[in-house]
Amino acid sequence: FGNYSAREFTGTVNVPLSDKIAIRAAGRITRRSALVDNVAGPDVDTQHRQAGRLSLLIQPTDSIENYTIGDIYTSSEYMPGVAGILQTVANCPQSFVACIYDGIGKPLSAAVAEQDALGKDAVALPRVGKSTLRVWGVANHTTIDLGGLTIKNILSYRKVRQHIRSDNDGFRYALFESVQPE
Repeated sequence: FGNYSAREFTGTVNVPLSDKIAIRAAGRITRRSALVDNVAGPDVDTQHRQAGRLSLLIQPTDSIENYTIGDIYTSSEYMPGVAGILQTVANCPQSFVACIYDGIGKPLSAAVAEQDALGKDAVALPRVGKSTLRVWGVANHTTIDLGGLTIKNILSYRKVRQHIRSDNDGFRYALFESVQPE
């Protein structure tokens, strides 16, 4: 299945229903296993995406065309794990409590040593960033050719819903994390 079980499937089908009506359906699915192992939670830096599109073309006469498109895209992915940023945090002022302890009384230097022991392809993050996205829309184009004059109407609607929780510090506790509400 490729590197990290990466796989992608794409398909398109065109179906003429008559001389004046045609339908087209297309879709894509993308999947990839995590690039970074997480020993304390879900593995990170995954790909889980899908998209689809359905189109309807109606041409009742040579001078009138109506084209309607509906599409959708969704994804739900664990964001990249951040390892190595702890090296810069370790040099912060000693009076800053979060720089000295990791939240359960373990010295920060011990947390940095644990991450170094895991290597660059692993993290220990019980709180993993996640991104979910859902986008869908409908568009309609109507064209009427009146000889020397063409009238065109374009209508559309799109809805986006996104939720992102990110771990900005590469640390197992919420020192510098952000959440974008839906």
